[in-house]
Amino acid sequence: MPFPKGTEVIVRIRHSGADFAATGDVTNNITSEGMGVEFIQIAPKDRAIMESWLGLTTGRDKASSYEPLQGIPITVSGQSYRGDFSEDAETEIVIDEGALLHLSAPVSAGQVVRLKNRLTRMEQNCRVLFVDPIKQGKLSLVAVGFLEHRQQSIRGIPITVSGQSSTGEFSEETETQIVMHNGALLHLSAPVSAGQVVQVKNRLTRMERNRRVLFVDSKSGQDKSSLLAVEFLEPVQNFWGIKQKS
Repeated sequence: MPFPKGTEVIVRIRHSGADFAATGDVTNNITSEGMGVEFIQIAPKDRAIMESWLGLTTGRDKASSYEPLQGIPITVSGQSYRGDFSEDAETEIVIDEGALLHLSAPVSAGQVVRLKNRLTRMEQNCRVLFVDPIKQGKLSLVAVGFLEHRQQSIRGIPITVSGQSSTGEFSEETETQIVMHNGALLHLSAPVSAGQVVQVKNRLTRMERNRRVLFVDSKSGQDKSSLLAVEFLEPVQNFWGIKQKS
């Protein structure tokens, strides 16, 4: 029987000859199948075990070697104009505030869907922040954010992105598609790749910061631009010049 929300539990998992243990709190996503647990304390050796199970490399230098978490099997369920849907998918990238994924179900920005991690069996309600249609395979690239995070789907902040590409140095003016606390989605025609560092300048606040490209979805825009997910290399206060929702 699931424990009440807020209960502190110890989770033990044995897999592939390794034993993992962590302390966690029961979250509010309690279902008839079980309960969600958020880890609040993990010993270094157990973190290394979990990262090895998830295919991560421990001890990497964030400034020189970044490898986003991809391919986590999930199930997305909710409602569309066609009725109820439940669709198996995989993450393209995972961030603290949510994820990017491809989905064939017709969803729209602002609606709430249910995500289930098929590895951990944890479930969480998420808000659809952005939908970028892709012609190939009739899939859409969807950005979702966990409801406990206060992302703001603010489009149209004018920015300039500069850096190096395969064709040389570039400096390109563009706009945000969505804004997150530690990053953004945007379209860019310059050929960049996941893992490289670019400089982003907010043309309203005139603040400039280096950002790492997390994900590139090639030629998703009508002008054959690519959709990029970028994040700050370190936390920045009020880069966007907007008041965060309380």
